[in-house]
This record gives sequence, C-alpha cells and structure tokens, in this order.
Amino acid sequence: MVCPKCGSRDVRISPSGKYVCNSCGYSWQMPMADLGWARRIFNIEKLYEEFKDVRPIDCARMKGEMVKRGASEGDAAKIVRRIARRAIRMTNDKNEREALAAIIDGC
Repeated sequence: MVCPKCGSRDVRISPSGKYVCNSCGYSWQMPMADLGWARRIFNIEKLYEEFKDVRPIDCARMKGEMVKRGASEGDAAKIVRRIARRAIRMTNDKNEREALAAIIDGC
C-alpha cells in the first residue's frame, strides 16, 4: 500500500479501519469491494431451495412470488426453468416430461 499524498510505503491500519501514513499522517478509507454479485447469487440459491419442491410448476405464479421476494424478472425465470429441468430429471412419465419442456420453453 502506498500513501496517495506523499508516496510513502510506511502505512498502517488504524483501529477505526482507515489507512494511515506514518510519514505524513494522511488517512484515507479502505476501498470497499463490490459484493452485489455475491448477494445476487445467494438470493438466487435461497429462492431455488425454497421453491424446488413446489408442485405443480406454474411459471407465472412462481415468477410473481419470486419477484415479490426481491428477485429480478430474469433471475426468477432462470430459477423456474432450473426447477422444471430438475422435475424432468425426476420423472419417468413421457407426458409430464413434455409438459415440463413446454414450461421451460414458455418461461
């Protein structure tokens, strides 16, 4: 870490969480990482776990409920398609597979 004011490498971290230059005394905030993507992925996984066993699969109703809980339209559609793909893997009935494939295409 280098002091932005004097260029010294003699920098410490204060108890308040700021960088402090030991040469000139200048202090500045630590840069905060953007973790929005991690929160989005966590929210998607949380919603998937909540909705994965809901039957029957109704794309519009499930998407609406997910949007109410804070997901975007696109994320909600991805979750519903993922749930439908899971249901296809778990069923052996040809008619049900075709119905679920139609849900995936329409959602």
